[in-house]
Amino acid sequence: MNISVYLLPTLIIMGTIGNILTMVVYFRKPMRSFSVGLYLAVYSADNTLILILIYGGSWLAKGTPYREAENLSDLGCRITQYVNRMVMHYGIWLLVVMTLDRYIYVCHPYKANNFCKVFMSKTALILIAIGVTLVSIHSTWTYEFSHGHCFPLLHNIYYVIWNWFSASCLTFLPLLILLILDILLVIGLCTHSHPNREPGTQRISVDLTNTVLGLSLTYLTLAFPATIINVIYYTMPMDRFTDMDFIEELKLATSISNFMNCVNQAFIFFVCVILSSSFRGSLRDIIVRCRQKNEAVSNELTVLTAIKGIPIESSKDTETLV
Repeated sequence: MNISVYLLPTLIIMGTIGNILTMVVYFRKPMRSFSVGLYLAVYSADNTLILILIYGGSWLAKGTPYREAENLSDLGCRITQYVNRMVMHYGIWLLVVMTLDRYIYVCHPYKANNFCKVFMSKTALILIAIGVTLVSIHSTWTYEFSHGHCFPLLHNIYYVIWNWFSASCLTFLPLLILLILDILLVIGLCTHSHPNREPGTQRISVDLTNTVLGLSLTYLTLAFPATIINVIYYTMPMDRFTDMDFIEELKLATSISNFMNCVNQAFIFFVCVILSSSFRGSLRDIIVRCRQKNEAVSNELTVLTAIKGIPIESSKDTETLV
């Protein structure tokens, strides 16, 4: 209860602010000139949607009289399940694609000019959106609104088939690919040397590689428990649901794993700050520019206030003397 009441909203607010700052940094030059910069900006936006729509909505439903959108009507149930799956699973494939981008950059540097381009990243973003949409569409007919709540049709053959199919495409497969790419990327970083590039570009590319690897390893670590719990839940014999001690343990494990997933969406900013010196430099530059603009606006207001405070009579006297 304490996790959902106190820690969760703190994490949501902190993560949302951090994700917005991350978006601002990676949407600016020179970061957006790199394919991974675009991936990270979109990944931050996706994480923000997850924090607000899924975790924020769940917290409001528990802490206030307002109900979740999925528990308002049958249409709300189906649409909410579909949108939640779209947003949740779009991010993991983004992470897979950006890790693949860094693997090519490190282990096959002479192919990087063809594959690690902003145009290719835009194409990949569109393809991921299409794929996740097609795989998630089943939720519109495998959930229904009943007795004031949104329930899956557990005994529906379509639900059983599509649930395992979507789990394979949107969870098991990307996690496996991510694990393999992380291993290959670590090996590549230890064994491959980079071709000569411009010093500034080289530094940013190395920072982006470190950031993506850090995000990927963090995601694998925090998402693995929830994946195991979901497998246990859907493969557990029906008679185990009568064991109240087991159900309470499963509820506790589910709450902890969900909180770990929330951490996954909220900590991208901190990973970027820790692992990327170019990110810290861009963030510092944004802060300095904001301060300069605030000082300029403050000085203009001071001047305008001083001008408005000059008596009209004094200006008339000056005209008479002239």
